[in-house]
Amino acid sequence: MPYKNNQSIPSSPSFKKITLSFVVVVIVLLVFIVYFSFAKATIIITLGSEQKTQTFDLTVSSTSTESDLAGRIITKEIEISQKFEVANFEEKTGVATGKIRIINNNNDSQQLIKTTRFLTPDNLLFRLKDNISIPAGKEIAAEIYADAEGAKYNIQPTKFTIPGLAKNLQEKIYGISDEPMAGGMKKIGVLTQADIDQAQKKFTGNLKQNIKTQLLLALAPGENISDSLIKYEIKEQNIKEKIGDQVENFTLTAKVLAQAVIVNEEQLLTTAKEKYKEQLTLSGTKQNIANWQTNSFVAEIKASDAIKNNAILSVSLTAEIGGSFDLKKFDKKEIAGFDKKGVEYYFSQFAGIKDLAIKFWPFWVRSVPAVSDKIIIEVK
Repeated sequence: MPYKNNQSIPSSPSFKKITLSFVVVVIVLLVFIVYFSFAKATIIITLGSEQKTQTFDLTVSSTSTESDLAGRIITKEIEISQKFEVANFEEKTGVATGKIRIINNNNDSQQLIKTTRFLTPDNLLFRLKDNISIPAGKEIAAEIYADAEGAKYNIQPTKFTIPGLAKNLQEKIYGISDEPMAGGMKKIGVLTQADIDQAQKKFTGNLKQNIKTQLLLALAPGENISDSLIKYEIKEQNIKEKIGDQVENFTLTAKVLAQAVIVNEEQLLTTAKEKYKEQLTLSGTKQNIANWQTNSFVAEIKASDAIKNNAILSVSLTAEIGGSFDLKKFDKKEIAGFDKKGVEYYFSQFAGIKDLAIKFWPFWVRSVPAVSDKIIIEVK
């Protein structure tokens, strides 16, 4: 019989390594095959809109050009006065006074001496301050004062009869007041620095409107002034009364150098819209304006030249920009390999994307596949 050796022949260590390496390579290949065969990323883009504000300059000049709006500059020195009452005062009775128009519808002139009586429909008696003569068919302004002290004489505008005249003349010659009488009850107080400070605050708050009221007098029919297109400089400000004076009221007066730009407001807004669109194009944003927020439109004087009659306006306009995303031009390779945060950050640069949903499949996939066909993008 041949010799039989029962001891097994040991395997070669190199053969085991080769076998193990082969198995690992096969597993890795299978993983890659499964990954590239099944891995998928779905990105759902929901478009919305955003409000975008742009600020830019527009030029206004006396002659309209392609780049300039037609308009003009008004420059005027204005004196504005406003009365104020002191905060702490005592009320004291006094004699009410005021102005009336004495009308003479008679064919003859009429002489009236001072202290001539004027009677209201409520039988309140006032007297003429000075001698006057009213020509036939004319009227003349005069001052009257109450026959007694008291607040009841602080009456509203009314008609006055002259009881000293004959009945037939009373219908032809009479007085009319256009403003209330005042002084029947006086408010006497001591002027303080606090009164002045408070008055200056109110005065400044009303100043632009008071300036506008006076500038409107210089406009041609159909022209208007926007509050924001008025600027001014206070050259001088004073109060005639002094701190510590006993006064019923005090007057603050200011000399102001005012300037306004007169421009057609509709044309200004139209030009601003065109400039807004131009700015969008320059910034690379698609012109998809859903709605103009005209309530936010502001135009202010940035610089002006009264001699050359031109001005530069700083304009601010807001519009609602509708979202847009051109899927056909988008290169999906731009986001290959990005994880969820990377995808979110990448799409954050696109204006108008309201929401972004990212889904990876299968569950172990954590980044966007490198193959474009495995990247699905939906736009809503």
